[in-house]
Amino acid sequence: MERAYFTLKNACQGLLKYRGSSFHAWVFPAARPEEVQAQLAEWTALHRGARHHAWAYRLLGDFELEERSHDAGEPSHSAGTPILHALQSRELQQCGAVVSRYFGGTKLGVSGLIAAYRGAAEDALDQAERHQVHPERVALLELPYELLGRMEADAQDERIRWVERAFTDRVELRVAVWSEHAGFWAQHWDQCYPLLWKWVKDR
Repeated sequence: MERAYFTLKNACQGLLKYRGSSFHAWVFPAARPEEVQAQLAEWTALHRGARHHAWAYRLLGDFELEERSHDAGEPSHSAGTPILHALQSRELQQCGAVVSRYFGGTKLGVSGLIAAYRGAAEDALDQAERHQVHPERVALLELPYELLGRMEADAQDERIRWVERAFTDRVELRVAVWSEHAGFWAQHWDQCYPLLWKWVKDR
């Protein structure tokens, strides 16, 4: 996945009370399903008295965005799905959310559940800060010292950062660039003769 995306900068709680039931929400950044499961385990341990723990997440896979949700015993698509819709409406990725319901004695109906679960998730999202992430590609550059000044000038661009550098008879730079602008940098480096470069795996 090469395009920039928004994610949560921090985890936050939210709360919605509706017709006697309390919906406690927790939204959090995550990179892998295992991280989501760890967050869910910790949250549900804190809310053992809750009757339902519905959740959803949006994570970047190798080739596509993975979206999952769970209704946790509520009617189909009345809990996990509206939580997922809350994440989608904020255009958030690499994050998850869980909402725990303490039953207040009054049945809310499917429409009431949808509004409550989504509302609790949105309340937590309102407290959280989101930020933009740019996936990166890494390149190894080998250049003579006379080109170092030009590379240092390029480093002022926010779309590139130096990861490592080594100075011997030549200069070796390991740099990371925004993936969506990899073509620009490839063309730029091809024009910087006698610079040698190649894409490499990030370490």
